Amino acid sequence: MIIWTRSADDWDVDQRLFSANPEQVLRLPCIKVSPLSESDVNKQISPRFSEGSNIVTVFTSAHGAEMFHGLKKVRSIVKRSGACYAVGPFTRNRLQSFTVDATVPAGVSKGKDLADWLINEFSGQDVQFLLPGGRLRAFNLERALRNNGFDAFNLNLYETKSGCWGADEQELSQETKLKHREIFKSGVLCFASPSAVRGFARFWDFTGAELGRWKAVAIGLSTEQACREFFRRVKKADQPSLESLKITAEKFHKL
Repeated sequence: MIIWTRSADDWDVDQRLFSANPEQVLRLPCIKVSPLSESDVNKQISPRFSEGSNIVTVFTSAHGAEMFHGLKKVRSIVKRSGACYAVGPFTRNRLQSFTVDATVPAGVSKGKDLADWLINEFSGQDVQFLLPGGRLRAFNLERALRNNGFDAFNLNLYETKSGCWGADEQELSQETKLKHREIFKSGVLCFASPSAVRGFARFWDFTGAELGRWKAVAIGLSTEQACREFFRRVKKADQPSLESLKITAEKFHKL
């Protein structure tokens, strides 16, 4: 059994991964994503981004790629950007669905790699980096770019809440928790963000012995590190993609 911890809102897209064997997955959302209001987003945007033309936009999450299009002012800035980058093919594909042509930097699998790539790519250039994403970020890309002399700005489009809910987004009952507890003993937990890891571990409050028996698979270094705080049997997906997360979990389950 694969235990899928991405938000309920993500399932419309995620379910395609399990179309051949839907019975192999248990949905256990450990994160909720809530968009900020358009007025709250607009308050963050300074005139230099509203009027500038030397903007480079960098999307590090699919949620950011999903939400920017509904925000008129943000959409205008992104469309006007001189260059647009996305971390991972999934984020790029979401942008392409909104007719935004984004490049995926080669060989980038974690935040530090992305910072190094951007610093090298734009060395000596007068550009402004716009970084749409969530309030809570696994890696402080804004600080890394600023420390190297670039003008960079986090634009928060959403916030995340860690916890544990059912597929219907209702809080789990004690009976359901006990039922899931048994399933976890033979399943593989799949995590796509550190927030989901923390939400799972905090909500379930399992003993160290139990956590040591279970298997967890993570996308990216920061999520892997978060997993290792609670689980002893951890693997990182070979590629920073949801498909790789699923494939790695399937292989891990057989071990």
